[in-house]
Amino acid sequence: MNNFLLSLFILAELTGFSVPQIIEDDLYLVPTYSADNEYSFGMGKIKSDLPTIKEATPPRPKGLNAGPEDIQAKAAVVMDAKTKEVLWQKNQTASLPIASMTKLMTVLVFAENNPGWDAKHKMTSGENSLIGAKLQIDSDQELNMLDLLRVTLIGSANNTAMALSHSIGMNDEQFKKAMNKKAEQLGLQNSHFVEPTGLDENNKSSPQDMAIILGEVISHKELKEAMAMKEHKMLIPPDNHEHTVKSTVKIMLDEEVNVIGGKTGFTYEAGYCLASIAKNAQGNEIITVVMGLPDEVSRDAESKELIQWAFDNYEWKK
Repeated sequence: MNNFLLSLFILAELTGFSVPQIIEDDLYLVPTYSADNEYSFGMGKIKSDLPTIKEATPPRPKGLNAGPEDIQAKAAVVMDAKTKEVLWQKNQTASLPIASMTKLMTVLVFAENNPGWDAKHKMTSGENSLIGAKLQIDSDQELNMLDLLRVTLIGSANNTAMALSHSIGMNDEQFKKAMNKKAEQLGLQNSHFVEPTGLDENNKSSPQDMAIILGEVISHKELKEAMAMKEHKMLIPPDNHEHTVKSTVKIMLDEEVNVIGGKTGFTYEAGYCLASIAKNAQGNEIITVVMGLPDEVSRDAESKELIQWAFDNYEWKK
């Protein structure tokens, strides 16, 4: 019996559907992990009806593969970037602290209220007093919106993230409401934001929600381009000395996977987190999110493992 027929019979046994039903309905299984790493299969279905408007077809599994069994992240997801189809998940709806992945929502709200890339913002002492990663710049010095955006996404600077929120004419409370309103517009069920940097542990989201947010971010050309940069060179006033901001997404340097952008996050409450987008040789893109890992090494290793597994075990319609 060939692998295809064997897969059909196993699928029928697991789901209770008959083989003819499976063939007719075009059903497939999505690997699902619980908190204790025991897996089960959830049901997926590829639409076969011809739509009035052409729709993207989600990728199909090549066979029955439960996915990596050793993922230690508290919660994680693999999603097809185009169709938002979940390819693998572990606790995908768990609402957890997200640290600097919060900045993905910050740049979305900014992008929808952008005063213009050449507009300038004068840095304040309050912005520069924030703890954690930040751009070393004097208060009262001005930066344009493009530099603020790139330093926020590439270097994960907290002072520039706060500056972005202040640059669009909103106070802190208004910006917080705008972040949560955007979450509501995106249909997010497990997300809540209290400030734009990620320093507050009450910024929470789930892997599924974060994947949707990242998918929305990459729909904006300038945001996607910024995330794809491994470094950003800029001139820092007042003496205009050159400064290079390095990306915190170290997995982009790994030649074994083609990660084309992402956003890291870390606080003691959130652990090490990463939302990333990867592309295979055929140009298909997937989004992976891992949350709650103990260190950078495991964060990048588990992201890489999920990316390689997805591209090895799914196929996209040409």
